[in-house]
Amino acid sequence: MRRQKAIAVLVAAAMAMTFLAGCGKKEDTSGGQAPPAPETAPEGAAAPPVEKPAPTQAETPAVEDANAAAETAPPSPRFLGEVLVSWNTNKRDEAVQKFLAIQWDAPTAFQGIPMLVMSEQQLAALSPEQRGRIVKETQNLSDLLRIIVAHMIATGEAKAAAGDTDGAKAHFAAVQRCGEAMAKPGRMQDVQAMGQAIAQLAREKLAATQ
Repeated sequence: MRRQKAIAVLVAAAMAMTFLAGCGKKEDTSGGQAPPAPETAPEGAAAPPVEKPAPTQAETPAVEDANAAAETAPPSPRFLGEVLVSWNTNKRDEAVQKFLAIQWDAPTAFQGIPMLVMSEQQLAALSPEQRGRIVKETQNLSDLLRIIVAHMIATGEAKAAAGDTDGAKAHFAAVQRCGEAMAKPGRMQDVQAMGQAIAQLAREKLAATQ
């Protein structure tokens, strides 16, 4: 939309320059005489209304189309990396909301976190240095995920205690889906094991929430 507005401004400026150039040519052919001064309205008389130019057909549909596209565009999918960023910047409530909004069965759920979608074969194909780095990063991520999952579970339990059964189930269900996504076949064994543990914990919490 910004690009379309910029184009519209450039077109308007070009039209204004063309108009001014044409006025200059007319003045040159008048023999150098200044144009007569416009007649002033008698004192007390209302000035004639000034009509504003209507928007051109080339500009209006383009702007309207851009606005409509922005309003109907689907929201960007959430992914775990956004949750980690919010959590690490102490925006805990924001992290929880993003966690709840993730579509865990979507291919974008673990976008930018290759160790969560890497297979054992892919890990074995790396150099010893790369494998060591991936294993260390996976361990660090696992520790952080355990903290976030524990917070999600605690928040769900608090909602259940307050009588918000639907809110509690939403938190537990999000944790379960996260664990199931991590435990999919083709992941590294450590990632699968952690996912299975997370999903099982969430199932137990869901079963206990009536």
